[in-house]
Amino acid sequence: MQGITLFMQPVQDLTVEDRVSRTQYQYTLEDPDGAELAAWAPRLLDRLRALPALRDVSTDLQDHGVGTAIAIDRSTASRLGVSPQILDDTLYDAFGQRQVSTIFTQVNQYRVVLEVKPDFRQTASSLDGLYVRGTNGGTVPLGALSTATEKTAPIAISRQGQFPAVTLSFNLAPGASLGDAVRAIEAPTQRLGLPASIEGSFQGTAQASRGAGQRAPADPGRASRRLHHARRALRELYPPDHDPLDLAVGRRPAPCWRSSFAGWSSG
Repeated sequence: MQGITLFMQPVQDLTVEDRVSRTQYQYTLEDPDGAELAAWAPRLLDRLRALPALRDVSTDLQDHGVGTAIAIDRSTASRLGVSPQILDDTLYDAFGQRQVSTIFTQVNQYRVVLEVKPDFRQTASSLDGLYVRGTNGGTVPLGALSTATEKTAPIAISRQGQFPAVTLSFNLAPGASLGDAVRAIEAPTQRLGLPASIEGSFQGTAQASRGAGQRAPADPGRASRRLHHARRALRELYPPDHDPLDLAVGRRPAPCWRSSFAGWSSG
């Protein structure tokens, strides 16, 4: 069938792989910033597909799903007595498969799940048929206090070491060895100029083939840069003067860092 790609690999009696991929060998990129990772992984994928030592280069990045973003008009919702919690509960009742009861029989038990019919889950316009109940007792159509737009969204997010990760898998070209493929991948990876927060590593058989003594020298600043990205969520939740991580290690924020957040904190 046109447009379908088939990936086949032999079943190994002995294997060191710890994950399933489309092809036999894996190279993984991980980054605390998922958006940055999704932007750079396709660029490296194109470089690897041009290498003569590799075949069937593919990725597990699935970021072209269809999602619906709902923007709430908070002023209108407040005027109609509809709280954000009511909106959240209504959407979860309709699409979240909420378990509302359990039916017990003599030999089994069955969970009762609340959801809308499949016909009302196909397009964003189906949200207009949902009604929310305000604190004044009346019902309001969801479309009267929100705007729904369709956008691309990831179907699945893979993680490695608690960070978002993308695995690029590949097979070997006829006559090419795994060592040749590993060296061929390392060269364009360095020339591409990946951000410092993105860390690449071979997995499974490809990692074992490199040997313990062939690892690239450690970058002393990489850990600090990755920690900086991982702390973004904490910095948004806590003002600079109350950063729990800084307080735990007895370190105060730098003056330039404090001034950059002063306006946001006071607002």
